[in-house]
Amino acid sequence: MKISILDDYFDTVRTLPCFAKLAGHEVEIWNDHVQDAGALAARLRDTEALVLIRERTEIRAPLIERLGKLRLISQRSVYPHIDVEACTRRGIVVSSGQHPGTPSYAAAELTWGLALAAMRQIPQQMASLKAGRWQIGVGRSLRGKTLGIYGYGRIGREVAGYGKAFGMNVLVWAREETRARARADGFAAAPSKEAFFAAADVLSLHMRLVEATRGIVTAADLARMKPTALLVNTSRAGLIEPGALASALAAGRPGMAAVDVFDQEPVRESGDPLLALDNVVCTPHIGYVTHDEYELQFRDIFDQIVAYAAGKPINVVNPGALKS
Repeated sequence: MKISILDDYFDTVRTLPCFAKLAGHEVEIWNDHVQDAGALAARLRDTEALVLIRERTEIRAPLIERLGKLRLISQRSVYPHIDVEACTRRGIVVSSGQHPGTPSYAAAELTWGLALAAMRQIPQQMASLKAGRWQIGVGRSLRGKTLGIYGYGRIGREVAGYGKAFGMNVLVWAREETRARARADGFAAAPSKEAFFAAADVLSLHMRLVEATRGIVTAADLARMKPTALLVNTSRAGLIEPGALASALAAGRPGMAAVDVFDQEPVRESGDPLLALDNVVCTPHIGYVTHDEYELQFRDIFDQIVAYAAGKPINVVNPGALKS
């Protein structure tokens, strides 16, 4: 099969042990990011199997209609960036394993790294030291503080465990069914969303971005946070009401933020208002970007390609495409 892999920024995929699974196939890897449908159609005109790295490139109907040879899209996890209905109409199989029971430990670890970095002002202190100014202020400890986990799924559960190990009081807010699961794991559930935002010293978001969760964190929610509190978002920028976080930080509630996700990605010359704020620690959506996590993800992605080539597709999210 002719296989194309998009958005492999650092040409990492070919270095993974699991890349050997594609032996015998013709593989082309693109290291830049392109979203223009015309440019992508030209690149992918002979592609039979398309590999996506998470949600870096949107695959919508105007592009799908121009890819006459495409038969398979293989990726891992959620797929809001793919027009699945358009794929089904064209007989393009979308295979995307949801890896139940296996959270992104890399994303959970980065969440905790951002919390530590922001509370202890690590990036700012490093910049001051390199500029010859020594210390610039006094940070805050985590032990004894309240860690708020908004969304107690696979990653949220891991981060809650890190908080417990650091001696924090973990408080969860989510749907009632999910709060019950958190209580069964020994964590407290907030009595209300309002109380949750008011109590948290560090509040971390761990939800999927779907229509029901888009903008679920409002300006009013943020205004309830302490002026010493930190909001961490390694999930999706769209969980927060547009513009609300930058405005809340300017108003002083919460006092800090640490984010790995942005409204428009990748963030380049145009910038983002959060990048200009001194009380924000920012990283460029690297939550899942480690060699170890890539091996886990692409092992599944390549297994899906091998299964399709053998006539036994797996993890198919649009079985209607198989009828074409």
